[in-house]
Amino acid sequence: MEVPGETEAGKVLEAAEKLKDKTIFVALSFVRKYGLRIGAFEKAVIRGSKLTTVTKGKTFDLDLDAEDLKLWKLPAIGLNGHSAKNLESRVDRFFTRTWQRGIVNHKYSVHKIRHFFACDLYRKTRDMVKVSVALNHSNAAVTGTCFTSLKKESNVKI
Repeated sequence: MEVPGETEAGKVLEAAEKLKDKTIFVALSFVRKYGLRIGAFEKAVIRGSKLTTVTKGKTFDLDLDAEDLKLWKLPAIGLNGHSAKNLESRVDRFFTRTWQRGIVNHKYSVHKIRHFFACDLYRKTRDMVKVSVALNHSNAAVTGTCFTSLKKESNVKI
């Protein structure tokens, strides 16, 4: 399964933005921009302009700009009160539909959007430690393993 490039990631978000229920769009926007895991949405809390959540047992903090705060507060966002499993299932159905309708070239997953974030951040910074911290990995070696598998499975240049 391929990691989406910039064009494909853009098509994914365009398709998600057209949905009546903005939950999927908001979730994918935050995964693409910040590399959040779907599990992080279940426990996310916003105080002021800071999003705090717990993912894989570690606290994760993000400073959000006004645009992201507005996006998070969209009506009918549906992130609160839904389990991570429910949200991931909804996003997976969305990816299946976008692929079946020919909107994108591959049946992506939310984790592949997270991989897009990691590849994009690495291309911009060339800093594996920065990518590791952004992904909330336990250490940079875990991140390095991800990049090794991405090189094998994808045509995305890292």
